[in-house]
Amino acid sequence: PSFLLPQNCERDRDARIPRQLLPFPPASRPSDPPAATYFRERKRTRAPTAPGPSPHAAVEMRHGRAKAARRTLQFFKLNTEGNIAPPYKVLVDGTFLVAAVKNKVELFGRVQRMLQNEKFSFFVTRADLDELLLLDEKAGADAPFAGARQFGLDECTILEPGQIPPDEAGDGDDGAAPAPSGAAVSAYDAVRRLIGRRNPAGYLVASQDDGLLSTLRRTPNVPVLRLHRGVLCLDTPSGASKGTAVGRERGKLLDLSKEERTIVGAAREQEKEGRAAAREREKGRQGNVR
Repeated sequence: PSFLLPQNCERDRDARIPRQLLPFPPASRPSDPPAATYFRERKRTRAPTAPGPSPHAAVEMRHGRAKAARRTLQFFKLNTEGNIAPPYKVLVDGTFLVAAVKNKVELFGRVQRMLQNEKFSFFVTRADLDELLLLDEKAGADAPFAGARQFGLDECTILEPGQIPPDEAGDGDDGAAPAPSGAAVSAYDAVRRLIGRRNPAGYLVASQDDGLLSTLRRTPNVPVLRLHRGVLCLDTPSGASKGTAVGRERGKLLDLSKEERTIVGAAREQEKEGRAAAREREKGRQGNVR
């Protein structure tokens, strides 16, 4: 209707009026949509876009990994009687070195940050270096095996076959007799022999070999380093390591006197009652909210 248009304004001049000032398009324009469609289109908003990553997400992830690594190192230090403690001994194998070269990982800086800036040394077996040499001879010029082997030669302490201890359980699953110390063994067996049953030398093992990592997770007191998409990770203690720690604490409890065991039992009961009371308070607060 004309009474809704601004005063002293003719219909043939309403094209000069901004569309925002008109309640609906003038009827003189057959190409304009109806009023209802017009307002519906004006009110239509753009679909909300998914929020982008927080600028602090990467920093929070790094802090989380550093905190988890600090807890893991403290666990092994307390439960191995200082056997796994600074200066750390990092035993790397060929698969880990190849992955580091492929992903262009600066190992010294990454490992130093992971180990809380403590002193450490790299170790590699001669069997791993020989395996990398054989792979490099079969591969092309762009293969990372030569670079991985060169890092082992330049930056690592090389463990010769004579330094590999005898196998405690045989080299195979067929019950074969243990091979003598100093005999030629595969890279896998060389690392497994160095770790033994309880990692007496206190190595941190860095590997990408799934079979070796599976064996190490069944062995107590073996910290494991690996690369996940170019990010260095320190695995949390395995079930075998946690079980050994629990058994060690139970052994300490058995060595206590009767009076000391009574005190420990009372402290545990008090802690249990405190947790139960906290749960009851939480249930009460949830009931009040409802």
